[in-house]
Amino acid sequence: MMKRKKVFSWVVAIFLFGLFCIPAEARLFSIVTNTVNIVPGTAANGGTALFSDSSTPFTETRAITTGKITPSGPYTVANDANAGSATLKLTANDASAPGGAKDRTISLSAGYTAMGEPVDIPVNTWLQNIIDTPPPPAGLAQQIGFTLAIKPIVTATLEIKAEAPFTGNYAPAYYGATGYHYQVTLAGNATILTEGDLAGAPGKVTFQLNPEKLTAGQNYSLKAYAYNAQTTEKGGTFPARWSAEVLFTTVSAVGGGPITIIYNLNKPVGKTGVNTISIPFDLASGITDEKGNPVKTIESLIKSINVVYGPNAVTVFGWYDETTQTHVGLTGIVYSGVNIDTVNSKYTGAASVSVIKDADIVKGRSYQVTVNVDGTTVYKLTGTVK
Repeated sequence: MMKRKKVFSWVVAIFLFGLFCIPAEARLFSIVTNTVNIVPGTAANGGTALFSDSSTPFTETRAITTGKITPSGPYTVANDANAGSATLKLTANDASAPGGAKDRTISLSAGYTAMGEPVDIPVNTWLQNIIDTPPPPAGLAQQIGFTLAIKPIVTATLEIKAEAPFTGNYAPAYYGATGYHYQVTLAGNATILTEGDLAGAPGKVTFQLNPEKLTAGQNYSLKAYAYNAQTTEKGGTFPARWSAEVLFTTVSAVGGGPITIIYNLNKPVGKTGVNTISIPFDLASGITDEKGNPVKTIESLIKSINVVYGPNAVTVFGWYDETTQTHVGLTGIVYSGVNIDTVNSKYTGAASVSVIKDADIVKGRSYQVTVNVDGTTVYKLTGTVK
């Protein structure tokens, strides 16, 4: 009788030990084939294989060595009792990518439903996607800000949100900019008065213009582009993306009398007439157009331009807010007579159309003005620079 009790107690002990030590239902994710190439025919080496299970959650990272995930055994996920999916993200470096080494990647996935069923993940692939910065937007680089100081040397601060050209070999295959090139001409004249390169990535840069090339009281145009080795002007094969022109005037002394700035607003035939203007005048001293009308708010400026160009000529008006780092403006102006229709006009970056149109002009800020009339028209503003 004593012997029976001893046997029974061992059975109970073994059962309890199994109850607490054997893991709950585990799922095996097996790697099938296990071949990883950078590009077809070239084995990946030195990368990572990141496995993740959605229902647990569970992650595990393994190495990619000589074209294989190492170790090659199955991923084991304990307590995996729910339906879900698994993802295997493979990443490795492509030393032969154009423009320099870049990482390439691909993600493989497998879904499952039954509790604990084993899952096979076929791995016989190449890393099709290159990890890169998104390509730049189409069109001109965008002017953000421009200031000018003439005491006694002409010093300009230029800020352009610009991107250098990119190639299509490895989409998106974007190549970062390595500097600026700027150019100054007399307003309305294509002859280059002074130009130069500024090393460094696009951002706010300060540089000096050659004062011997500029005359006090004249109107000038400045534009720039971001460049790199892919840019045509620097020996590459892709054309530069020029910024819109920034018009400015030189004055002989701070606090002088009223001066007049000439803006050549232009719309090429068959193209969008986007112009950038910067107003250097002191608002408190008063600004007037060539008809003598006061220009103080955004709407009064738009109305003033429409007087010169013709009714409803300005279709878009906006700027880049330096404080909030956002675009603000009227993206589709609808008119009610000569006034801006606050109900039907489209806008962005503000609470309403009224907030934008009633805002005061900001000295030195670059404004983008789009007109719908072909050709070039002279627009004039008079004010005091302080």
